[in-house]
Amino acid sequence: WESSDGINWRSAATLGPGVARLAVPWRDGFLVAAVHGVDEGIGTTCWWIDGAGEASEQTGGEEPLRGAVEGGTAIDDMAILWGKVSRGPRVWVAEDGAMWRESDDLGAVDLVANSGGSFVAFGRRGLSRPSVAYSEDGISWNESNVGDPVVFEGARMVAAVPFKGRFVAAGTDIMRGAAATWTTEDGQHWDRTALPSTGSAHVVDLILADERLLVVGGVRNAGRKSVAVWESRDGVSWRSVGATTLFADSSANGVGVVGDSIVVCGTLYVESEDAPPEPVPVTWRNRAPGSEEPPAAEPLSQAAAEDPEPMPAR
Repeated sequence: WESSDGINWRSAATLGPGVARLAVPWRDGFLVAAVHGVDEGIGTTCWWIDGAGEASEQTGGEEPLRGAVEGGTAIDDMAILWGKVSRGPRVWVAEDGAMWRESDDLGAVDLVANSGGSFVAFGRRGLSRPSVAYSEDGISWNESNVGDPVVFEGARMVAAVPFKGRFVAAGTDIMRGAAATWTTEDGQHWDRTALPSTGSAHVVDLILADERLLVVGGVRNAGRKSVAVWESRDGVSWRSVGATTLFADSSANGVGVVGDSIVVCGTLYVESEDAPPEPVPVTWRNRAPGSEEPPAAEPLSQAAAEDPEPMPAR
């Protein structure tokens, strides 16, 4: 589906069988990856959607990419996907979105991000040892000698961006049940900052919007879930924004900038007297960047059910 304002949506293309896991902005279009099959027959097929909205399957061989893709990113020359095969976690690299090669073993991977023309990967070696690795080509990786690896214990990263001379990653501190960010100025020494919340919190996305960083996630308090939004002007200090009542009984799965608006996509759980809460797909829009009060939630209609700054030297 596509929208020019984040509120009104229309169906843009029906691609094929599978469950779409991600759409990576790349080369004036989008690379869409969808998982299909089960067990040993599981695979991922990619489609290319150009600037005019035309979609084409990226065949590039007799069989689709073998494995279940969980995430992806891209720079000008190549795209990277990461996920799992039956033998464990994998990272794949392609220059055309069709012919994929496996990269060097990285262990478990939570996130690969564009650090400004190269890649940085966050994950774990073995059962629990945190790992941060860097690559210029997506194939060969150099693991960083992180100054204090304890800062990453229990961390699960979901997004990262260069911002005002720093590199900022956002994720969830699983051990503490806290939403958090991690920042570095040199690629080796990292600082962790817990995001303010009233209960157990997690992160689903991080974006740059209107010269500030926005993190979107969720908070669970007394058994009830609500969407949470945090902002920072420096990448270090954070504050909660948004309307508590508007985001009550809901969850988010992503955030993006559409024109001069910020749009959060997610689910609203509508209660009724004699039935369990019904999940309803919704978007929330902040019409004026900088304003703390977004307008009312906008359910999707039936018809719709339809270059960054370089990372500091390492």
